[in-house]
Amino acid sequence: NEKITDASFKYVQQLPELQVLIIKGLVQVTEKYFAYMPSVKCLNVNGCTMITDEAVERFLETTCSIQWLELTDTRVTIQCLMAALAWTKCTGKELKLTVNEELEYQYKSLEIEKNEKLFVSSLEDDMDLCEDEIYEGYCEETSTMLEG
Repeated sequence: NEKITDASFKYVQQLPELQVLIIKGLVQVTEKYFAYMPSVKCLNVNGCTMITDEAVERFLETTCSIQWLELTDTRVTIQCLMAALAWTKCTGKELKLTVNEELEYQYKSLEIEKNEKLFVSSLEDDMDLCEDEIYEGYCEETSTMLEG
């Protein structure tokens, strides 16, 4: 939906208890308000083509609650995954990332020290995880869904 832009999104990020945010396919949403959602545990930006490494990095700098990020069909690169790896090492918290299959392969091919706190998989691998484990697990908590 091209009618939902950053101007609309700024109101969503003002919800202090927001824990699940699904903004699939919103091609006009950028990283402008991503740094201000510390309570979000589950963020799905699948198909938000304006979301970049910098957006996710800024989000990770301010969040303390995130457990799962759906980043398929965005503009994120291996740089984003390295930032997520650093975040898990720094915080000691687990983080699940769902990315494009190619990006998953790039990450798993890197000869770097990884840790057991970061889980990277492709949407093909996680199709059921998205619906069952993550969303259902938060259905009793605050959630907002905006879809394009």
